[in-house]
Amino acid sequence: MQLDVRYKDVTFETLNQKDFLEAVKAAFPRIDWDKAYEEFRAAGERESTAP
Repeated sequence: MQLDVRYKDVTFETLNQKDFLEAVKAAFPRIDWDKAYEEFRAAGERESTAP
């Protein structure tokens, strides 16, 4: 039996898993994943609305 895993969506929590990000970098070495990750983090951050 062989099982294949196919990710169709990536969440912020998934990106924070060190083994996932390393696997993506190994599979697609020509892409600057550190830059993409930083942009994703910046887009996900919220400003505090507390007074």
